[in-house]
Amino acid sequence: MASRPKLKELCAAIEDDGGEQHIFDQVVAGTKIREIMEPYGITRGMFYWWVKDGGEERAEGYRLAKEFSAEAHAEMAGTILEELAVDDDGRRRSFDSADVSLAGKRSDYHRWLARVRDRTQFGEDKGAAVNLNLNLSLQDAHLGALKELGRMTRLQPSPEVIPEAEFEELAPVESSAPALSDLFEDTGDGI
Repeated sequence: MASRPKLKELCAAIEDDGGEQHIFDQVVAGTKIREIMEPYGITRGMFYWWVKDGGEERAEGYRLAKEFSAEAHAEMAGTILEELAVDDDGRRRSFDSADVSLAGKRSDYHRWLARVRDRTQFGEDKGAAVNLNLNLSLQDAHLGALKELGRMTRLQPSPEVIPEAEFEELAPVESSAPALSDLFEDTGDGI
């Protein structure tokens, strides 16, 4: 049991509210720790002391609650984007690029939380990594083949002297286009 008076008070208050399962249910729902602890008037640090004070069983319960919260965060990511297009009354609303950008960032944040909390279900797409590696490997192979081809066909300087080329001078061509200076008016201001 807690030896610190504040921690003892917190343990008693949480038990009165339904115990650790009540807290873990809120974590699973995606509620922020700050919001869960607000009614108790304690800090995030004190919450972690409460988790530690409960031993391995409470720590495992908290770990599982965070993992299960991944689904709630994935749903929140979609909900944020869905709510962008409708107001509280369910009518279509207009929005600008700033609204879209903000909603996108908020949605990305919840997707990130989902990935971090449950990598198995919401982790990065393994197919994209494989395709990227395959493309890089093919590019490397192609580059290597070009380098090899260049070594095989590299021209060696010939001991012969290259004969000098003959050039023919051409007469200037008359143009019907106006001169560039005729297109601009001189205002006398130096510009």
